[in-house]
Amino acid sequence: MPLLSPPDPKSLNDLAEMLGADVLGDGSFTVTAVAHPVFAVHRETLALAMDDGAHALLQRTHAGAAIVARGMVLDTDRFAGGLAIGGRHKVALARLTRLFSPPLHHVPGIHPGAVVDSAADIRDGVSVGPLCVVGPGAHIGPGAVLLSQVTVAAGAEVGAGSILHPGVRIGENCVIGQGCILQPNACIGADGFGFVTAEEGSVERAQRTGEVTAFNFDIQRIDSLGNVIVGDNVEIGAGSC
Repeated sequence: MPLLSPPDPKSLNDLAEMLGADVLGDGSFTVTAVAHPVFAVHRETLALAMDDGAHALLQRTHAGAAIVARGMVLDTDRFAGGLAIGGRHKVALARLTRLFSPPLHHVPGIHPGAVVDSAADIRDGVSVGPLCVVGPGAHIGPGAVLLSQVTVAAGAEVGAGSILHPGVRIGENCVIGQGCILQPNACIGADGFGFVTAEEGSVERAQRTGEVTAFNFDIQRIDSLGNVIVGDNVEIGAGSC
């Protein structure tokens, strides 16, 4: 797990209040990152040791504080302080990673290397990165972020606050809701893969008769009609199509 650096240090007391955790040791101790015990190389790091495997590695960490599950022992002579959390530990992990995740690097406005059609509707606070293409009639909602090499085709919509990572492609007239995250190279709105032969196909005849006797050279494409609509607060993984 890579080291994550936050915009501001957080005290253990503050984190305990946010997470509903118990403070162990010095609650005023501040941390600037969270990491697995093995990857915690700075004292100002909170080691994540909520499962037995990670807890066993606390003796090898350089972190000055640790978060453990309630019932686990934390050596307060070795650590300045810590947190004890109950319930679903991965919920605490989700909250911590959001708190300590570095901000997304982007610059508001339209990069000079982007191509934005004059008929596109670009709302306030939008960031359009280098080598992006936004087609005619496309709508980019307030605060949306298009990182590098994103394509939003003609008539497509991207909702407010959505983040499109590098290489994302949004097809014509497709709709992305508000607060969505599309990971690199996701492609929304590509045609399906549909073909038909004018006569009975070789595979169809082989399935019916057990013999390969048909050979077809007249193959016709079936077009994909319509569009794709993605709702609000959806995350789509890298390379999805």
